[in-house]
Amino acid sequence: MDRSIFQGLSAFPLTPASADGVVDVEALGALLERLVAAGVDSIGLLGSTGIYAYLEPSERRRAVAAAVEAVAGRTPLIVGVGTLRTDGAIALARDAEARGADGLLLAAVSYTPPTPTEVFGHYAAVAEATGLPICVYNNPTTTHVVLDDDLLGRLSRLATVAAVKMPLPKDGDVGADLARLRAATAEDFKIGYSADWGTAPALLAGADAFYSGVAGILPAPMVALAGARGVARRRKPPGWTRRSSPCGPCAGRTAACGSATPSARCSSSPPAIRRAPCCRFRARCWRRWPRRSAGCRAGRCHRNLRHPLLAHPLIPAKAGTQVKPLRSHERSGLS
Repeated sequence: MDRSIFQGLSAFPLTPASADGVVDVEALGALLERLVAAGVDSIGLLGSTGIYAYLEPSERRRAVAAAVEAVAGRTPLIVGVGTLRTDGAIALARDAEARGADGLLLAAVSYTPPTPTEVFGHYAAVAEATGLPICVYNNPTTTHVVLDDDLLGRLSRLATVAAVKMPLPKDGDVGADLARLRAATAEDFKIGYSADWGTAPALLAGADAFYSGVAGILPAPMVALAGARGVARRRKPPGWTRRSSPCGPCAGRTAACGSATPSARCSSSPPAIRRAPCCRFRARCWRRWPRRSAGCRAGRCHRNLRHPLLAHPLIPAKAGTQVKPLRSHERSGLS
């Protein structure tokens, strides 16, 4: 079983269909060709973006057949098989496997909320019926079923349950959420997130995958964003990970101002950075955040200096910045 298909950027395209729910297989094939060409890591067919809940089983099978033909093995294809009944999900899973899908995305049975025992039984039954790796679709917004850590831990130990697609945490702390899930689930269990505004935080926090609806429409920018994760980690300054860290521009240039060490430290939090004192001259950073050329307002040696928080691979640094020492009368006016 290949668990690696649940890593990286997974693009979830729309499923073009008529008002009567008939899938336009030619349009679907064209959409998938763009995703393959852009280099996404996997394609999520018939997810919520792909209106799986509103298509007849026969149309879902047509969509799977068309997708397998269009992708032709060039990119892993993950097929959504969620439905209102366990036997229906088993039938869709077997059909997807027979047609050549690489993995499955399975939501809990909804409408009448099942108990945790019933949810586990649902996943266990589908997992037993197919040899394809399954990604648990944890989407309480639509299913009204909350999969807690204990249940996810039990599911992660089923033989063919390989991953989970999580919503972003309500408090926004993806790192803490991810650490808690890692502790509760099997060692080789893949954890990914969805909701496109959280792409960068989730990937930087160490998520195995990001499941993106935007990537299904605009794959190239999302591939670039996901690919920048490694660069961002290498370039990420200490101020991003430690609440108390020297203000990078001023710490490296205080010698030119006549000071050996900065007298204040900037917080890594953007709101604190906006008005944080940067050096012994009480210079203050630009209030608007972020900017390409953020710097301090005190003297010439502080102009056009980039704060380390803005040293992002997608925001090019301003090259050739010259550091000029202040004259004595300029320093006295700032002390």
